Amino acid sequence: MPLLSLWTGMRLNECAQVRTDDMAVMDGVDVILIHEDEEGDKLLKTDVSERFVPIRSELKQMGFLNLCHPKGKRVYYSDPFQKWCRRFLTSIGAKTPKTSFHSFRHCYRDALREADISQERVQALGGWTSKGGAEEIFGAGHRASTLAKEIEKVRYSGLDLTHLHVQTSQTFA
Repeated sequence: MPLLSLWTGMRLNECAQVRTDDMAVMDGVDVILIHEDEEGDKLLKTDVSERFVPIRSELKQMGFLNLCHPKGKRVYYSDPFQKWCRRFLTSIGAKTPKTSFHSFRHCYRDALREADISQERVQALGGWTSKGGAEEIFGAGHRASTLAKEIEKVRYSGLDLTHLHVQTSQTFA
């Protein structure tokens, strides 16, 4: 889940509640659909949180397309991992008042800035809103292939995850 958040900016609960039926192909691009379900089992933080996020090639190379996670005892799928993450950060001496799983989302936002991605596309990728004017309600939004190109621009200097890559070229297509 940390790597998923690092490369997509998804919130912890968004990461934890991803199911296999949330994987889709849009515009020839593998994406994760972030949405509530009819059962009320999956929750969104805000209305603009509903979106799709292209799956970055780095995640595919690590075998992400084969993974899913169990639900916790409470409503949120993220509860077990949230507790584990807090204990882990404490055990390695990395826990501070401002350090949590959500730090990955902050790192992702900074990486989007460094990649010089437009504000409109940043909002689409992260499920953020500027609470702007009427222009935000017109049209169908960005194509998956457009956002996929943008998400591939995200970089983290000094981060080498090639040791996690697996030999697969699986897609949902």
